[in-house]
Amino acid sequence: VQTCALPISPSPSPPPPSPSPPLCTLTNTRGCQQGDVVLYSPTQTGSNIKGLLLVWHNNNWGTVCDDVTDCDDPVGGGTANCNNGYVNVAGGKNLAAVACRALGYTGGDEYNANGASSGYPVVVDGTENHITGCAGTEARLSECLWLHFDHHNCGHEEDVGVTCVGTSI
Repeated sequence: VQTCALPISPSPSPPPPSPSPPLCTLTNTRGCQQGDVVLYSPTQTGSNIKGLLLVWHNNNWGTVCDDVTDCDDPVGGGTANCNNGYVNVAGGKNLAAVACRALGYTGGDEYNANGASSGYPVVVDGTENHITGCAGTEARLSECLWLHFDHHNCGHEEDVGVTCVGTSI
């Protein structure tokens, strides 16, 4: 008995899935979870994006106070070398890294912002007045152990902005 093998043609690959829309945006909050972030009034330059940092808390957006970014202490919860005038030191870099990672970027920097005109309240401060709010390894702001949601001693002149850099993940 002789058998004959027919060549098998590969089945065509299915088309790649369409990109799904973000689950949580400034205007579509249906899929938002505690600690999600967006940038208010962002500006984009190449692959970098910059804007006032907003965080989702108790079914609303709010700003982040710079008391969690003004310590030049890289350890999450650290309180060494803090100064109201410090911007984008270790504490700010840690928080920016977490926020930008959550937005799909590989890195980021912190800057002083004023969110008064955004209409959103300040909702995040530190567990202490000046503290490194994030270790920098967290996936989202709600995982930063030294952030305190709801209570603050900040005005909008202390709001945090971030510049997310690198390519989108």
